[in-house]
Amino acid sequence: IRQSPDGRFIVATGTYAPRLRCYEMSDFGMKFERFLDSESIDFQFLGQDYGKLALLCDDRYIRFHAPYGHHTEMRIPTFGRAMGYESATCNLLIPACNGAIYRLDLEEGRFNTPLIPHADFEVSIRAHNSQYGGSCIAVSPTHQLTSVGCEDGMVRFWDNRSGTAPFVNLNVGSAVSNYGYAESEDVQFGNNSKAYEVTSLAYDLSGVHMAIGTRGGCVALYDMRSSKPLYVKEHQYGLPIHTVRFHHGSDLVLSSDARLIKIWRAKSSSISGINTNETENGATSVAAGAMGSIVTNIEGKGDF
Repeated sequence: IRQSPDGRFIVATGTYAPRLRCYEMSDFGMKFERFLDSESIDFQFLGQDYGKLALLCDDRYIRFHAPYGHHTEMRIPTFGRAMGYESATCNLLIPACNGAIYRLDLEEGRFNTPLIPHADFEVSIRAHNSQYGGSCIAVSPTHQLTSVGCEDGMVRFWDNRSGTAPFVNLNVGSAVSNYGYAESEDVQFGNNSKAYEVTSLAYDLSGVHMAIGTRGGCVALYDMRSSKPLYVKEHQYGLPIHTVRFHHGSDLVLSSDARLIKIWRAKSSSISGINTNETENGATSVAAGAMGSIVTNIEGKGDF
């Protein structure tokens, strides 16, 4: 589910049968529905509204939709896992299971040289379980910095002016190694474990702060000027964090797994620690700490 940049439309994709639905916020109703040839893994708005959409599908096709419907499609060399859009260069960025990040230039209509996890990496379309495989991608809205979360617990950063190799790596796995509630056999980082795999990324509107979710159920909040997290939030279920978002204007972070949504403060308040005050009637009131949170449990048979 994504909201258009102008805030007027919400587009959602689903399965069985694969389809796309667009809702208009002014009418609180569905504007149109389109059926797809295959399941959509991710999609991006290429404009301010639903007029230009790019959908990454599980049959290795990227399908482009216009207001009148399906426009064209292109096939990528191997299966993609997520998709980001860099508006400054009109590039679609697709992290793949083989460790490469394919770049599709929409202005020229061709593939550029793919981004690679390190300088000596060789792109192979036959590798499907690379430890460098990207799980999620985020592009900063301020400085167009591309970040990809990988299976080895690293977040790699690219600048479109600095070549195809990342100019800096952030080791999130080591930062959250003492946190989380994953099963004991899943927390052996480095022994083919994916407990610290990065599963979600998000920048705030200023591009200074970044939230990173892991498969083990932790969310690390970073200042882009430091390699140490400002705070690590535990979801306490050991389930993968599939979504992290910043709520602009209120300094809140929203993080969710299959069971709950946590809403917590991204910046420290004037209150430090937890203060207890006794009132006139003898009751004790507790003031929230610097990183308070609201927890919402999602009950139901299906995953949220």
